[in-house]
Amino acid sequence: EYMEGTSNNKALEIYNPSQLPISLADYQLVNCSNGCDVEGEWDYTNDIFGGATLGAGDVFVIAHPDAAPAIAAVRDVEFQFLSNGDDVFALQQISTGDIIDIIGEASLVDIEGGWTVNGVENGTQNHTLVRMETFNEGNSDWATAQNEWNVLEVDDFSNIGSHTIIPCSVNTDPSLSFSVAGMTVNEDAGTVTVEVSVLNPLDIDMTVEVMLTGGTAVSPDDFDGTGFPVTLTFPAGMDMAQSFDVIIADDMMDEGAETITLELMNPTDGVSLVTSEFTLTINPSDALTSVLEIVEAAAIDAEGVAINLDLECELRGVVYGVNMRPSGVQFTLIDPTDGIGVFNFEPVSDYVVNEGDSVHVVGTIDQFNGLTQIAVSSIALISSDNTLIAPTVITELSEFAESNLITVNCVSLVDASQWINDGSGFNVDVTDGNNTFLMRVDADTDVFGTDAPEGEFTLTGIGGQFDNSSPYDEGYQILPRYISDLVSCGIPFSVIEYQKEVLSVYPNPVSNELTIAVPAKGTLRIFNTLGQTVRMITQVSPGNETLNVSTLIAGTYFIEIATETSVYRAQLVKK
Repeated sequence: EYMEGTSNNKALEIYNPSQLPISLADYQLVNCSNGCDVEGEWDYTNDIFGGATLGAGDVFVIAHPDAAPAIAAVRDVEFQFLSNGDDVFALQQISTGDIIDIIGEASLVDIEGGWTVNGVENGTQNHTLVRMETFNEGNSDWATAQNEWNVLEVDDFSNIGSHTIIPCSVNTDPSLSFSVAGMTVNEDAGTVTVEVSVLNPLDIDMTVEVMLTGGTAVSPDDFDGTGFPVTLTFPAGMDMAQSFDVIIADDMMDEGAETITLELMNPTDGVSLVTSEFTLTINPSDALTSVLEIVEAAAIDAEGVAINLDLECELRGVVYGVNMRPSGVQFTLIDPTDGIGVFNFEPVSDYVVNEGDSVHVVGTIDQFNGLTQIAVSSIALISSDNTLIAPTVITELSEFAESNLITVNCVSLVDASQWINDGSGFNVDVTDGNNTFLMRVDADTDVFGTDAPEGEFTLTGIGGQFDNSSPYDEGYQILPRYISDLVSCGIPFSVIEYQKEVLSVYPNPVSNELTIAVPAKGTLRIFNTLGQTVRMITQVSPGNETLNVSTLIAGTYFIEIATETSVYRAQLVKK
């Protein structure tokens, strides 16, 4: 199942149609955002399954952290960066690189809206997709896979958490099988556990031998092969998997990836072998710089200390914010898993910071007053004008907010005298009436030098931290990027001003789909009459932008597009 709904109601559901449990350790979620950066390559690889085992006929649900309760109740893992309808996602087997299933088409093209599904235009946007019962395996070819789905209305939660298929013929024969066909580990993995599953066990003990049959790795230089062959015994009448260990040697040689091939042989009479071959791929731990997801690179311990200090790695993501160190580089990098600060006192690779750039950076993990960052040595620009993520609405500043795009609704200054416009920046306290947040105004943003905001305003920015002692669990901040990140709360401008319709929207009044003639690149917000933000798109481009507003309650709303130089506004009536 695939779900792209209102707000954060986004989910993917993976189903095991087989009669055997499947280990997800050899699988990952891969995706491209707004078209792939490089032909034939995925922008992001997301190892999010955590070695979970998916039972026969069971499902595994990946959903946004702030999804509706009906989704959260069956969610197996949280994942914030799911599709907005135009981002291709696929399930990939790590050991082989094979694509098992796909939603959308992997190409360099950034489509508008979503892909057509089973004859429904923009079917991957504002819809729930459920695989038809007649299909019992994935399909890596979107040209045909798009016709295998039932297209349901937006926010249809009726199927999430389970799935039904018309099964293939049921195998009643006793059989043994490697739980996965392969696995990839690093050279410093130490001991690797390999599992063999049983289906329809006999009433007597069953045995099978695991033989070492090939591969490029050599024992004892690369692994300990003295224990082979291994004999596994499966107790009578029990469907309990059995396992054995392979011990990997971590040498200091500069070498490429190596493999170990194992095979199941000589089973008990009457027992068949299903997946009888297993390939273990060993990546060198001392080879080229590792490409890491930010969530892994920026990991911290219980004291808030970065666990990967001085680790050299490559990170890939999208640039957020302005350059807050004109003499060098300082910005935030966000990928589908997390965000991190990027820093160097000096210019790097002649790169000019521009929000929305997709970049690959190489450097070492560092930490400054609790803020995890990468001290960058090279920056490669891949593409520009990439769509930004929608900010996450928060009610408190915490580690979650660090180096992520966040919003706090309807705050006001605690003490306007803190707005000093002096030095390299200044701190001001803001409150929503229940919680107090520390806002940091950096001198390199266009917020610096403006008058203190009056009344209530919605604040968007990058989460930061400045805590000079361990444990690093205090000093969290929100740093606005632009003056447009501060939007007046309440009715932000007079109704008369909105009625001028500087911004062209139609039809007006509207029931379902609203078209907005976007005059320039900027941030789009829709407010209700209480001044609450009910919809926000952080980056819209010139041209017609179509929004589904069918879920809005009937009444009057106010639309604003804030660009770098102007603010365009209109009043809207929802029928």
